[in-house]
Amino acid sequence: MRHVLVLLALGALAAVAATDARAQAVPCSASPFTVVALQADGPMPATATVEAGKELDFLNQTDVALTVTSSGLPLGATLQPGECIGVLAGVGEYPYSVSGYAAGDAAGWVHVAPAPTVTISQHASIAYGQRTLLSGTAVGTPGTPVVVWARPLSAQARTQIGTVVPVDGIWSLSVAPKVGTEYTVGFADAQDQRVLRVRPNLVVRKKGHTITISVAARLFRPTLWLFRYTPAAEMVWTGVRSTTATSAGGATFKNVPAGRYYVAVLGGSLYLDNATEPFQIRR
Repeated sequence: MRHVLVLLALGALAAVAATDARAQAVPCSASPFTVVALQADGPMPATATVEAGKELDFLNQTDVALTVTSSGLPLGATLQPGECIGVLAGVGEYPYSVSGYAAGDAAGWVHVAPAPTVTISQHASIAYGQRTLLSGTAVGTPGTPVVVWARPLSAQARTQIGTVVPVDGIWSLSVAPKVGTEYTVGFADAQDQRVLRVRPNLVVRKKGHTITISVAARLFRPTLWLFRYTPAAEMVWTGVRSTTATSAGGATFKNVPAGRYYVAVLGGSLYLDNATEPFQIRR
């Protein structure tokens, strides 16, 4: 069986003139994107859809010679039984005809769609335990699902967490990561990736000159810092104390002098560092 591939670099139908185009004959590939089977009763499918830059093959499955031509493309080839011709084309609508049938010529169309694209929109960090909506765009063949994978930064492998069919080119999925997580979305051959950061929750309680802190996150004995407002010093805020939280995320600073303070927690590789709003310890 002989295979012939004609590569056509094409733009819009009106912009391509047959006299200016060039064709190159090479073998058809073993894995085209779409195949139009030239059968005894005509092309199947008569209207074929292919992505821009992907191969579309016309394959003669009859026992007679057939000629494939196009008024919009510099395409003309006589295919013996079992032969094929492949086309790579730019976005557009292209008519074609097939002659050689005893019942007369057959006609059809090639619809070349833009290559699919998918994105994950930027997203601000979220607090530990918070649920949020991950979203983005997906442009391509209608009905194609967006597949979403998640990989916590503490893990090596990703896990599929959902599939979503875009509506008007927009997809979204509700997520609640417990640690910073890398999300990957796939849409046909397109992919995008983004990390969603998570902040530990900090709760501070004051009683006299004692500060009690609780940290909500999957952190094992995180480091907590107490910063004091020191406008006369080189640093406006100075770290004056640090402590390691318990395995349950609790910590206490006792005998804290009067002044203005805030508490910060170091998030390590799985969380963003986080800090409270400044607060006052009175005399």
